[in-house]
Amino acid sequence: MSIQRAAIVLVLGSALALAGCSKKSESPAAEVTAGGATVKATSGLTVKAAFDPATPKTGDNTLTLTVTGKDGKPVTGAGIAITPWMPDHNHGSDKTPVVTEKANGEYAVESVGYTMPGAWVLKVNVTHAGGLDRVEVPVEVP
Repeated sequence: MSIQRAAIVLVLGSALALAGCSKKSESPAAEVTAGGATVKATSGLTVKAAFDPATPKTGDNTLTLTVTGKDGKPVTGAGIAITPWMPDHNHGSDKTPVVTEKANGEYAVESVGYTMPGAWVLKVNVTHAGGLDRVEVPVEVP
């Protein structure tokens, strides 16, 4: 094989490998604020997370989710499942978050466990009258 062909194969192989390593989010970019984040699903459903403590810590945390529909009205009676996930380390948490509906589209979430500092996402699945929406809420644990 000529040096020119070998160089082309190397460049193409590298490009394909890098393309395969890109991360895809299930939801659009989040608007991160002090103490929380807001993510809008492609359907228009919005999930707003308020962290407690405002700066999440290693160990147990709680949060409140406020879920609104495309029309801005509260989404009540939804089934919500949350998985804390650390993408850089490809692992989850040793805790399973417990979700309790409060009122007016608000859901209390307890036992949100972060096992170590770093970048986490909360994979949130919302099952509601309009179907299933998935969003990812970014969390930074110092």
